[in-house]
Amino acid sequence: MEPQTRIQRLTDLEETVQHLLPFSENSSGFPYALLLTATLVLSLLSVIFFL
Repeated sequence: MEPQTRIQRLTDLEETVQHLLPFSENSSGFPYALLLTATLVLSLLSVIFFL
């Protein structure tokens, strides 16, 4: 007996997210957290230094 595989159609949003996000769903969220933190820190520093 062959195992059943579920085929699920992706919505347009899910397809767009897959193209925009280079990491797979199995990878950890650490790279995203690091990028988000770095962006936030740079934004705050730019606001502080240019006021």
